[in-house]
Amino acid sequence: MSDETNQNSRIFNALANFQKEYAQIKSDATVKVQTKTGGCYSIQYATLSNIIETLRPCLCKHGLSLFQVTEIVNDRTYLVTFLNHVSGEQLRSVIEVYTHINKVTADGKIISVQLSNQDFGAELSYKKRYQISLITGTVADEDTDANESSVNNTKGFKKENTKPVEPKQNAPVTKLAAFKKKKAEGSALPQKQAI
Repeated sequence: MSDETNQNSRIFNALANFQKEYAQIKSDATVKVQTKTGGCYSIQYATLSNIIETLRPCLCKHGLSLFQVTEIVNDRTYLVTFLNHVSGEQLRSVIEVYTHINKVTADGKIISVQLSNQDFGAELSYKKRYQISLITGTVADEDTDANESSVNNTKGFKKENTKPVEPKQNAPVTKLAAFKKKKAEGSALPQKQAI
């Protein structure tokens, strides 16, 4: 076993016990998706509040807690998710949260357009849900990756509940190694914001 594994043995033990006992997360929202070929299908998923409310009792029972912050490094926004144990041990996961999207203009040029506050909020909420599932080893949504490829379009379709649409992005995972390198080099992580 590596030194890191030995240093985190209590949190790994608590996480293993949590994973044996946590209540299944039920989908509580639906979004209709139109494909670019004209078809349509629905996706069921669990909202952020539902995931947290479902997991919190079992996390607490095993001395675990979740915390998420955004950090801005070199004009890029990252969501950092911490899984903490009462022993002081901690796991963390980092993913980029997109603030801009690329659009193709009428003359074929690609331009970067800043997301609206609502779209940024949806992007952040989406990433928070998936980071919580990732770091706890839980499942909160249907596996629809094949359906959610770039040939589909969720724009203009209303969900069957009142929450805003949370778009799924086909973007690469954050380059965690580059993030860690910058941090190790002493690059300050300015503008920490609790979420």
